[in-house]
Amino acid sequence: MRGIRSILSRLGLRSDSPSSQLKALYSTQAVLELDPQGHILFANAQFLDLMGYELDELRGQHHRIFLDPADAQARDYRDFWARLARGQAFVGRCRRIDRQGREVWLQANYSPVLDSRGQVLRVVKYAMDISAEVLRDAEASSQLAAVGRAQAVIEFGLDGSILRCNRNFLQAMGYASEDELVGRHHSMFVAPQERSSAEYAAFWAHLPQGKHYRGQFRRIGRLGNDVWIEANYSPVLNQSGQPFKVVKYATDITQRYEATRLVQSAFEQLQQLVRDSAAQAHDAHAQARDVTRIAQRGDVALDSAVDAMSSISSNSRRIGEMVGLIDGIAFQTNLLALNAAVEAARAGEQGRGFGVVAGEVRSLAQRCAEAAREVKSVIGASAASVQLGFERVNESGDMMKQMRAAAVNASDIMDTIIQASQAQDTRLGEVREAVLRLENVVVQS
Repeated sequence: MRGIRSILSRLGLRSDSPSSQLKALYSTQAVLELDPQGHILFANAQFLDLMGYELDELRGQHHRIFLDPADAQARDYRDFWARLARGQAFVGRCRRIDRQGREVWLQANYSPVLDSRGQVLRVVKYAMDISAEVLRDAEASSQLAAVGRAQAVIEFGLDGSILRCNRNFLQAMGYASEDELVGRHHSMFVAPQERSSAEYAAFWAHLPQGKHYRGQFRRIGRLGNDVWIEANYSPVLNQSGQPFKVVKYATDITQRYEATRLVQSAFEQLQQLVRDSAAQAHDAHAQARDVTRIAQRGDVALDSAVDAMSSISSNSRRIGEMVGLIDGIAFQTNLLALNAAVEAARAGEQGRGFGVVAGEVRSLAQRCAEAAREVKSVIGASAASVQLGFERVNESGDMMKQMRAAAVNASDIMDTIIQASQAQDTRLGEVREAVLRLENVVVQS
């Protein structure tokens, strides 16, 4: 009875009605009874169902049947049974192997049952299957370990003092040992102007209240260098649901951050170049319009010059005709003067005065004819020059028309360049925004 009461006491149960208590234990938990050397005496239905055995298969077998062979040969296992044989109980988690070779985790209580002399009669094991819980814990531990291997991890007290950190964090911030950080405040990683800000004070006021923070943060490394991190500050809760420390999981994104800034800067410079090109195209377009207007005015002036040349050429022909007429009149006058001189010679002394006059008239007619011939020669040369000028003006007119067409074409090209530059500027802005959105998506994921 004393042994039963001792067992109930270890299990935290009342001992005023041991039979009812034991009955409850046997019906709700897996129970195994063993001798002090570890041989199986009895197993209840819950234990048999849990481990997949029949009672006849277990009775007389040693407890090591439930262990991995390597564990069964270990010194710890021998010491385990030595302590039980001395009357020392064991409470804790145990890894066991069922009949199918599957792993089973138990929360077990190995309680020696003593006789009146204090000698161990047998050992009773009460157990509960906690395999699912252990699996969840193992998965959580594995996930945390994986995070610890991949990310920089640091833990803080609720006041911001550093408790511990992993190797990734030390490498990211440029420190060699955890001893350089433990006990110091998180503010050592923050720029002075931020350290004294109201936002930073609120940051550490809200974390102990259970608030999470996630985002990109600028931090200061050991050498005073900027370290950009993507971090998650998460309060850790105790069993009462109250925060008792803060864990930060972080990734060093300094290179990515700087690369993003370089890309943004390149886009901004490229956009500025496009805008400058568009402005230059606007200026060239305006100049092309001016050239077009000048060419149009020159074309009009050349048309007027062509008309004037045509008029001069026509007048020159008329003058030539009039000079020819004058030359003919002079010739006729010369003939008449010659005839008058002949008649005066025939008249003798009476016609001498008339002969003198006829001679003067003849002389004037000859000079008039010579002058007419000279005028005709000049008019002919002038007409040739006018014709050459007319041809040159026509050629200039053709060139002016070509220049005007080229100016119009250049103006159209400049319009196209301006429109393309505006479209390119818009597209570059869209690409820049897309890069920023992509960066935010990467950050959030």
